[in-house]
Amino acid sequence: MRCEAVKGQLTAYAADELPAEAHRAVKAHLAECPACRAEMARVDVSAGVLAGVQTPPVPLGFASRVLAAAEERQRTGLSFKQTPRRWWRLNSAPMRAAAAVAAFAIGAWGATELSTAQQTDAGRDDSQAAADAVVGEWFEAAPGESFASRYLAAINPGNEGEE
Repeated sequence: MRCEAVKGQLTAYAADELPAEAHRAVKAHLAECPACRAEMARVDVSAGVLAGVQTPPVPLGFASRVLAAAEERQRTGLSFKQTPRRWWRLNSAPMRAAAAVAAFAIGAWGATELSTAQQTDAGRDDSQAAADAVVGEWFEAAPGESFASRYLAAINPGNEGEE
């Protein structure tokens, strides 16, 4: 298997949701590829954070309300633009709680990634290492006159000639 294909299946592999053949293929690739094993370790950390989160119960009558709304929309042809604010207002408290927990989990994962990056750059200034770890990874392949390169030049004026 190729690394791109394996990385796309790591979450399902960690949750033991892959078919037997795909599971064996990913397992064999992980045995041979250190980069994918490192990615799998990150997935395991994220899964560990999320494992402690309880799924909120589905409210009574939820399925019937959803089906009734879908039938009404299909009958009338009504649709609406979904915005984050509208989503937040229209969803129940358990759904908002789940969204908040997911945001927290993503933040916790990001903090561990940032912490790991800072530890590897121990000899450098902490604030510069943090900025490089977060921003550099995302924008390092940016073309010279792109928005990303201008952003990097704006936040790091001392390195304008490095491109």
